[in-house]
Amino acid sequence: MPIRFFNSMGNKREEFKPLKAGEAKMYNCGLTVYDYPHVGNLRAYTFADTLRRWLEYRGFKVHQVMNFTDVGHISGDELVASAGSIDRMEKAAKRERKSVWDIAKFYIKVAMENYRKMNFLEPEVRPRATDHIREMIEMIEGLIKKGYAYVANGSVYYDISKFKDYGKLSGNTLEKLKAGAGGRVEENPDKKNPFDFALWINDPHHIMHWEAVFEIEATDEEFKRMVEEAKKKGDVEFLKLNNIKSD
Repeated sequence: MPIRFFNSMGNKREEFKPLKAGEAKMYNCGLTVYDYPHVGNLRAYTFADTLRRWLEYRGFKVHQVMNFTDVGHISGDELVASAGSIDRMEKAAKRERKSVWDIAKFYIKVAMENYRKMNFLEPEVRPRATDHIREMIEMIEGLIKKGYAYVANGSVYYDISKFKDYGKLSGNTLEKLKAGAGGRVEENPDKKNPFDFALWINDPHHIMHWEAVFEIEATDEEFKRMVEEAKKKGDVEFLKLNNIKSD
């Protein structure tokens, strides 16, 4: 009897056909380790564990990955994340008067104790976000080069207008976002569109920092002209703000 799952993309149940026969790959978004896990967190991981056990019972070799987010989870509405937004890890560090690294270490330990008490199977890998910053930077650079993201004041935003199928998976289209926002989306002058979202925040006030200088892939003709004029006039401030290298 075939295994069937509800496919959000097609909005219907479909037969599970793995990319490689006999193997199934699972990625489960893990905790942001700034506080104690709550019952809602454990409900999600109970489902993930049940699914994995069922797939293994049906004879699949399951490769499961579950991360720990130990940086970059912004408090509040992520649609308006920008310089000045508060990282939850840093918020917890101030609350408990510890370093962000000690906060992560402590709550990862707490999470693992909870997982053991719930008798969850251990994933193959539990990566920490801070261990893969270089890969994140490389992915962002790729999106900039392809024109899907842009640099503004050192931060990088995903341009949702460049992705024609944006919202197809979740059903949360741009039109629905606009209708549901009701004026609650704050204006961010760095964004081309209010619903563009941050991929990288440049904020000197943040405690956790990594070196990343993103070069602009200028696809807009008007912006190209502005860059050329800035270079001719020696407008160092404009070039610096937009992370553009002078010739």
